[in-house]
Amino acid sequence: PHVNILDLKDYWMPGQAGLQQRTPYNTVYNNPYFLAYEVNNGFVRDRVFGNVRLDYQISPEFSLMGRYSLDLYNEQREMKIANSYTNDPRGAYGNINLGNFESNADFLATYKKDLKDFSISLSVGGNARYQRGSNLTNASKSGTGLIVPGAFNVQNIAPANLDYSSSWFQRGIYSGYGLANIGFKDMIYLDLTARNDWSSTLPEANRSYFYPSASLSVLLNEMFTMPSQVNMVKLRGGVAQVGNDANPYQLLGTLGNAGTWDGIPRLGTPGTLLIPDLKPEIVTSYETGLDVTMYNNRLRFSGTYYQVENRNQILSTKLPPSTGYSLKNVNAGLLVSKGVEFTLGMTPVKSANWNWDVNLNWT
Repeated sequence: PHVNILDLKDYWMPGQAGLQQRTPYNTVYNNPYFLAYEVNNGFVRDRVFGNVRLDYQISPEFSLMGRYSLDLYNEQREMKIANSYTNDPRGAYGNINLGNFESNADFLATYKKDLKDFSISLSVGGNARYQRGSNLTNASKSGTGLIVPGAFNVQNIAPANLDYSSSWFQRGIYSGYGLANIGFKDMIYLDLTARNDWSSTLPEANRSYFYPSASLSVLLNEMFTMPSQVNMVKLRGGVAQVGNDANPYQLLGTLGNAGTWDGIPRLGTPGTLLIPDLKPEIVTSYETGLDVTMYNNRLRFSGTYYQVENRNQILSTKLPPSTGYSLKNVNAGLLVSKGVEFTLGMTPVKSANWNWDVNLNWT
């Protein structure tokens, strides 16, 4: 700083303690000691979280897993700002009460078996997820300040200057899924998944959505005789889908606080026009690639081509103000991104004491 910070330790102007801070050379900057002692934002959080899990090996091939987890917290935030703060010259006060609860219950049944040249793993499972949250806020509006300096409570805020709000939400998602992993002679590996979700945030007609995936890896070095310098040659490819629901309460507009007019509270609907037939977002990705390692893994190459398709993305588009709204939520039709990525890695020096690795990447 351009001033000796110790000269600012007495941060109140003489005879104006609690009313006016002493700033460096009467500038618009806050005194650092004022910030340390008179801008007090704190919180108290009580939280309980954890999980319990049971694994049951019914037979050498069949196992069952059950699990339940929760995260529960309540948080009380408080803001105290004295007079003469640059953004709130007349001080500020506010408190926010937050509550959040999330629980997950899931199970997974797995069957594993080796049959001569094949290794098989099959699983089925389900998940139930529930979220609940709340928010209660009472604070002075920015720049309006308090009636009596230094008295930090809600009663010391003029009614017209009180910024207040309350909200809550809940959300539930149920899922069922299956997985299959099949290997052949340590040469070929096939992975398959299928999942269906039911979300409370989507309309009843679109509440259920299904998405699968499949990937295949082939180790050519295990299938054919390769030069001794080659450690691995792997071809891989896959296609996968992922479904995604919406945030809670994106279907119908509801009345909310729209401020006051001459001291009279007003209610209004959101400025965004919501759509009651919202669809889940589906992301489909395609990928194929080649991996090669040589000379005891001291030379490495990887090449990948990918394409990602986003369908039914939930986006906001502008509307003319004459409609009564400024934005409208829509399910965007299709957004495609594609690309390639090449990676070359080398280990020029490898000894008992130190290694030197060089990696190059181009996308």
